[in-house]
Amino acid sequence: MDEKGTSDVLLKFLQSIRNQLNTHFHERELEKDTGTMTQPSGTKSEVDSPFERAMVELENDSKHLDMVQDLIREVIQGKYGLELMERSREVGFLLQDLVHLHRSAGSLIADGWIEDDVNIKKFLQGANPLTGPSTAGVRSDVPSRAAGASTPMRLGMSNALTNGRPSL
Repeated sequence: MDEKGTSDVLLKFLQSIRNQLNTHFHERELEKDTGTMTQPSGTKSEVDSPFERAMVELENDSKHLDMVQDLIREVIQGKYGLELMERSREVGFLLQDLVHLHRSAGSLIADGWIEDDVNIKKFLQGANPLTGPSTAGVRSDVPSRAAGASTPMRLGMSNALTNGRPSL
């Protein structure tokens, strides 16, 4: 059934959101198949790594799903009147299931990039290597504690043992 041929406002909304989701994710799949992946600005990226392109794509998907979720929330809260509240909630919950499925699929895709995600080499490029431990915030006028010196924690624990109480 076509959106234009539907007289029920909730069915129109259901079809509209379903079509938005299908179009958004189907067009991306077509771009992948034809090899014409574009960045949000519309320019083809040759500098970015596949990981960066995938993360931009996942972020765009998340923004799109957030926008759809906001539309669904309006309908569930009674956008089309109190007389349609129960049906509005049912339609909203159906669409929320679709949104959750797309979010789960995005999460699975992101899991496939975990090795690249934890790679920090790019952040360290051009950084000055540390030549020694930092002394920032260390005061030279404060005497340092000698190795093996008792700390309040050590004293408290030894007192607890000598008084017959178990240590915490």
